[in-house]
Amino acid sequence: MGTNVKSIKIILKTALCLLILVSGCNEKEVELVDGNMSYKHDSSQPVRLDSFSPLEGSRDTEIIVYGNNFSSNPRDIIVTINNMRATVHEAYKDKLVITVPNKSGSGKIKISIAGREVESTVDFNYIRGTLTVRTLAGTGLSGYKDGSSSEAQFNFSIRGAGIVTDTYGNVFVADVGNHAIRKITPSGLVSTFAGNGTAGSTNGIGNNANFYHPYGLAIDAQNNLYVADTWNWQIRKITPQGEVSIFAGIPNPCGITVDKRNGDVFSISYDAGIVYRFSRQGDLIEQIRVNGTRMLGDIEVDSKGNLYVVDNYGCNIEKLNAGTWEKSRFAGSTTYGFLNGPGNQAQFASPWGIGIDVNDNLYIGGTGDNSDNTSPDHTIRFINGTTKEVSSIAGAGKGFANGTISRARFSSPADVAVDPTGIIYVLDRNNHCIRKISLE
Repeated sequence: MGTNVKSIKIILKTALCLLILVSGCNEKEVELVDGNMSYKHDSSQPVRLDSFSPLEGSRDTEIIVYGNNFSSNPRDIIVTINNMRATVHEAYKDKLVITVPNKSGSGKIKISIAGREVESTVDFNYIRGTLTVRTLAGTGLSGYKDGSSSEAQFNFSIRGAGIVTDTYGNVFVADVGNHAIRKITPSGLVSTFAGNGTAGSTNGIGNNANFYHPYGLAIDAQNNLYVADTWNWQIRKITPQGEVSIFAGIPNPCGITVDKRNGDVFSISYDAGIVYRFSRQGDLIEQIRVNGTRMLGDIEVDSKGNLYVVDNYGCNIEKLNAGTWEKSRFAGSTTYGFLNGPGNQAQFASPWGIGIDVNDNLYIGGTGDNSDNTSPDHTIRFINGTTKEVSSIAGAGKGFANGTISRARFSSPADVAVDPTGIIYVLDRNNHCIRKISLE
């Protein structure tokens, strides 16, 4: 019996060796990884995209893409829909499972692997959900009061204002008229995070600190806030615990943003046409002149480090390429007005605030005019980060109304923030409230 067992073992070992030798003849196709069969993309063969299903859907719809010579490692593959990156959840030699990104729009599905690109022969049809506008906090009357969504009051009566979101879903706003930084929870509960309603320049914790007309607001990856404390000519830093300190000093700071990749802080001196760049420790790295442009508004930075500056006086959006800071006009014809369309033909009416989403699309607050009686734009504008096409997301004429995006009305929306899930928050300046735009 012992001899038979040994013979069986020898036969099995021989068979296993033969299987490995056969598999080795096509080692690019299959390899053993953690006990599972895994496919490695063959760079000598083309990538093929045969079909996908379903052919239409809205954000977060799961799509199965069929083809050949993909990879079983999702990190090897980039998939886009209408040039907006989709999330790859599962990957195999002949199949991918992806989800539709927010606001992708309709277009071709493209797959990139090892420098090769293939695209679908038909478009994916993007179906938009019902976007609705509601009031997150504020009574519509100017004042200074903490409390529930329907009780709280803000004072946005001066041009500048800033709004950001943290990693917990809270919204922070620079309440410029009340010299304070206010916090709004996801349920709409409003509190004063720092400041006390009195102008000043005192550092301290929470209500012990003072600001003097804070225009802009930014947040870093650790949830530290940076305040453009305009009339104090200072940039203030607020820790998550509410401790306020002086970060740096520049003349008339207004727009401010943080590059979350490295913690660099960028702030605009609004009437000097200069962007100041600071390290996370507050050391001045450089001054970037925006070629004589004056009356700048807000500023944002994208995932690659490019800067976008709102030219309030010139009625356009400028782009500064990362590192070289070479300037080009990203959107706007420099003509005051209201017109959607291709970036270089679109018109803005003294824009001020700017927001950016995870796909590097831009959102613009309709007007930065202190007096909005004749402004043609009280909407939230969307600029596709790839095509530069400008459209309106919500709003029309001046007013106040919640509801669908076609029915909603704003009055001088001054700034916009977009959280990682695509929810849009609007600082509705002349209505003295914070509005929320989301899928119903």
